[in-house]
Amino acid sequence: MTLRKSIFFLLVSALLSAGCDKPDAVEPAPPFVETEAQSIVFTSAEAIYYGDDGNTGVSDMWNIRLYGDGQMMQLSCNTLLHSEMDAEDLEGVYEAPSADGDYSPGTYNPGYMISIELPDETIEGPALSWFGTLDQSGSDYIPELLREGFAYVDINADGTFTIHGTMVGHSFLKRNFTFTGQMEAIDMSSLPETKSSNDSINEITREMLSGNVPSAFGLYKAGFRCRQ
Repeated sequence: MTLRKSIFFLLVSALLSAGCDKPDAVEPAPPFVETEAQSIVFTSAEAIYYGDDGNTGVSDMWNIRLYGDGQMMQLSCNTLLHSEMDAEDLEGVYEAPSADGDYSPGTYNPGYMISIELPDETIEGPALSWFGTLDQSGSDYIPELLREGFAYVDINADGTFTIHGTMVGHSFLKRNFTFTGQMEAIDMSSLPETKSSNDSINEITREMLSGNVPSAFGLYKAGFRCRQ
């Protein structure tokens, strides 16, 4: 082979090798950066019993409220159908419903926003399952509706409750929470069902005037679990 041919073949080989080299792979940017989960230890709790709210014929509804340092969480739980309040019915695991309108025992009711018409104004607020952070005024909660996650409710040998789990709201922030202690049970199953009840409106108004807006929404019985 002549020198000219040798040089020609070397050049072709070099060009072919260069053409086969792949460019450096570029790592695609993630669609979003997941925020680190919050860990919250609540220090007090209460459980509000509503009976078969919405007349589902399937389950009773309880709203568990957990309070901490400038934070609160309400978890709306569906328990076994019962003729009267029994806090032991709360023990168990609560997961998201399989579909809208699923009120099976062992599920929780995802949060949504509601409006309440009072004689002189209409107020809006969260219902069912939601997380709240006190605003700068310290008199109202900034709500985040809870729609994913799970919770455990355990009754300890000494009669106290341990409630823990992970809930996720519409901001996609995971909140790992826990509470251990006494939990007062409040029976609201006899609250009038009619939205125009003067007694209900007066009780809501008193709560609002005292600055207790979340409790005002908790007192409003009708139409929460079963949306029209």
